[in-house]
Amino acid sequence: MYDHGLDLTAEKTELVIVTKKYIPLQIPMKVGSAVTTTKAAIKHLSIWMDNRLSFHKQLKQAADKAASVTSALSRLMVNVSGPRPSKCRLLMTVAQSIMLYGAGIWADALKKKTHCKLLAVSQRRGALRIACAYRTVSEPAILVIAGTIPIDLLAQEKKKVFLRKTEVTKAVAKAEARAATMEEWQQRWSLDHLGRWTNRLISELSNWLNRRHGETYYYLTQFLSGHSYFRDYLYKRGKVSSPKCGYCKEEEDDPKHTFFESDRWSDLKHRLESKIEEIIPDNVVELMLLNEEWWEKVATYVETILRKKKQEGQLSG
Repeated sequence: MYDHGLDLTAEKTELVIVTKKYIPLQIPMKVGSAVTTTKAAIKHLSIWMDNRLSFHKQLKQAADKAASVTSALSRLMVNVSGPRPSKCRLLMTVAQSIMLYGAGIWADALKKKTHCKLLAVSQRRGALRIACAYRTVSEPAILVIAGTIPIDLLAQEKKKVFLRKTEVTKAVAKAEARAATMEEWQQRWSLDHLGRWTNRLISELSNWLNRRHGETYYYLTQFLSGHSYFRDYLYKRGKVSSPKCGYCKEEEDDPKHTFFESDRWSDLKHRLESKIEEIIPDNVVELMLLNEEWWEKVATYVETILRKKKQEGQLSG
């Protein structure tokens, strides 16, 4: 630098030793005539680089900032009579953009579960607000209901586009990366042991995510997740003394029994089936996706039952 007439401002200089070896990493080093102590991490182009290149600090900073944004936006997103899910999803892209900044560089860091969890917690909180869901809904299920791709898959997608953009056009790189992301997410969703009721209703992710009509909301999310206005759910959380249906007295009051088996709602069910087709857990979402009219009819059926259950005192005691 001196040979080329350049000067280095020692007081503005930061140093980090990058190594996998277990040696002292914060030591004094001479910069010109000044002595500077190396740091555990430095910020370069808004990305934190630590001495192990684990990007832990980068992920922690992004998670904290995204959590703050999500918390602020959540105050605007009440479960009932709040913004439509499409608007919530748009607002939540702000937090997602914060988390994914520079993902093309650090995406592989999310292969470590503790690192992935840092960002997944904030993403899950945002998905709960999008779908107007109870916080007890599992992460895999709520991401599917809200139509939010898992953060680690999104980071890998960014990396694939970053690496391919010199070989093909950006549009082609994005299309290829998204196809690979959806394939991996579908495989993960099929094998996961959580959210099995949701998986039974929504087995094919592409059909659900690419729909051109229909919004999830408070009551419909209860149907899709199986959490809230059901006695088996309330019993597991100590809110009622028995999981048995208050109408049938014998069967457990779960989503399958409530919407597809209970004699109390058989008239409503027959009335719905006379307008569309016979509904069972394995085909009801497929029918909803066929057209907007059928979506609204099923949604009305679900909301009517859940409202009446609450009005008739079936969620207490």
